[in-house]
Amino acid sequence: MRILLVEDDANQLEPLHAALSAAGHIVDSARDGAIAQWILSKRGYDLLILDWLLPQVSGLSLCQHYRRLGKLAPVLSPVHPPPPIYYRLRSRCLWWA
Repeated sequence: MRILLVEDDANQLEPLHAALSAAGHIVDSARDGAIAQWILSKRGYDLLILDWLLPQVSGLSLCQHYRRLGKLAPVLSPVHPPPPIYYRLRSRCLWWA
């Protein structure tokens, strides 16, 4: 499975990347929303794992960008509950698969 992992905290990114890779997945990662957006424009994924709050481009914006490209991979956000604004906007982007 090809996975994009986007997390700005290295303490969370590195162990998760290592675990997914050890499980046999192909994992690309980014620590910045703008870099992740560029990557999403170039490649397709089977799963996106996105932090909600990222530098430059938010996880929600990344998901919306991916959907506008016509790509439908499930999106997982393994962090604490997001700010209330995301609950109102989540209908624009499927966060929970």
